[in-house]
Amino acid sequence: MDKKIISLKNFLNFFFYIFLFFLVFLPFWFKKKFGEVYLDQFIFHLELLLQGNLVGDAQVQESLYKWSIITSTLATTLYLFIKKKYLNNFNISKKKETIYFLIFVFLSLGYNTAFFKSLNFNENDFIDKNYVFNEPIKIENNKRNLVLIYVESLDNFFSDKEIFGDDLLRPLSVEISNGISIENFYQLPGYSFTINSLVSTQCGIPAKPLGFFKESDLKNIKNFLPNIKCLSDFTNDLDYINIFLTSDEIENFGVKYFLNNHNYLDKNIYDVKKLNKLGYETSKNAWRGTKNKYGGMHDDVLFEASLNIINEIKNNQKPFFLTVYTLDTHSPRGYPNQNCLKSKFSNINIINDFNIKHSVICTVESLKQFILNLSNLNEDIDIVILGDHSYPQNFKTETSIYNKFILREKKVFNRSKMNHLDLFPSLLSLLGYEIKDGRLGLGFNIFNSVDLIFYNEFILNLDKKISGKSKKYLSFWKND
Repeated sequence: MDKKIISLKNFLNFFFYIFLFFLVFLPFWFKKKFGEVYLDQFIFHLELLLQGNLVGDAQVQESLYKWSIITSTLATTLYLFIKKKYLNNFNISKKKETIYFLIFVFLSLGYNTAFFKSLNFNENDFIDKNYVFNEPIKIENNKRNLVLIYVESLDNFFSDKEIFGDDLLRPLSVEISNGISIENFYQLPGYSFTINSLVSTQCGIPAKPLGFFKESDLKNIKNFLPNIKCLSDFTNDLDYINIFLTSDEIENFGVKYFLNNHNYLDKNIYDVKKLNKLGYETSKNAWRGTKNKYGGMHDDVLFEASLNIINEIKNNQKPFFLTVYTLDTHSPRGYPNQNCLKSKFSNINIINDFNIKHSVICTVESLKQFILNLSNLNEDIDIVILGDHSYPQNFKTETSIYNKFILREKKVFNRSKMNHLDLFPSLLSLLGYEIKDGRLGLGFNIFNSVDLIFYNEFILNLDKKISGKSKKYLSFWKND
């Protein structure tokens, strides 16, 4: 037989075994990377892929390539050596050999995945039973601008004088005296990360794990909640300019795709890279400052950029909705601007020995100044300040996330507690939307009358059941 044909036959034979071993080892990789994967989850991801909604993750791809190439090649080489040395004596046909491999594939699937189990979308699909989306009863929008500030980990914990020696949040209440705060802004389980605070407050639903993606992997999905209407979609309907600023990179955690899918134009989205190109100061001492070639951005600089952007557009005939995300108070000890540390603290070693107390003091000072500057513009602006989530190192059982509503029109809270989901209908009410029963998404308006007995029972079930599997939630991610 021709040597070239023999070589080709040997190569195809070798490749055939590599493929079989790849099928055997692939479920091990899935389990290592994503945990227990159900068939329903796999099919859901396959649908996203076929629709062109998935974005390749370089780290995941690299991991798969290494796993498939290295393990399959090594296993094939070892197997062919053993086969030649010992197994050829048994005269096993290719057909039988392939069947044996397929048996191992099924055993691997059974051991490493839940493909043969039914994913339990039980009858208690909390989101399906409780998600509410009613068209507004009426809209009385006065074209008032809205500024929504998410301050990293800002928690009323920082007001504890026994722990910190002073009320670190005091400047926000003494020097800005015209705001109101709800007593108990509590955190639902699993809400201690940025994308969930954004989605829950602006869409009224949680950013739950999707299929076998964790919340932090939602950055790999192009069409981010395409089948749901969020706050910026409503402001777009009202002809507002939607603007977003963050001192992080916009690609992290799926923020970019969320904004692109919900009526934020690229020209009005500013992250640390874009702001750096516009000439705003960056620092290696800020969040992710050592990971980015251009450094990170401190809160005072972010607020400066926000104020400048407002000044640029304030004469526009359109009102604006501005969202700002800070990072200097990120746990465990924060990333304060060294200029602030030098000016506020006499200890010359503070540059290296700072802790979260110093970071909060610096952020509160720059936030206070930003609010005062906004007030001096004499523009018609409602300002809402929120901790994006609680401080992770908060060891107190009874505390709440910081919140403050600085409103042009007098408002009264209907209760003493809220969670992130309640912000969605509440912010819409500030824009003049009246919604049936004050309910939208999974949230309850904090300014409208509400049945408190029903509300307390609802949030008790919400805390217990929100993490459950939900077909309704999956429907939000599918294009109609």
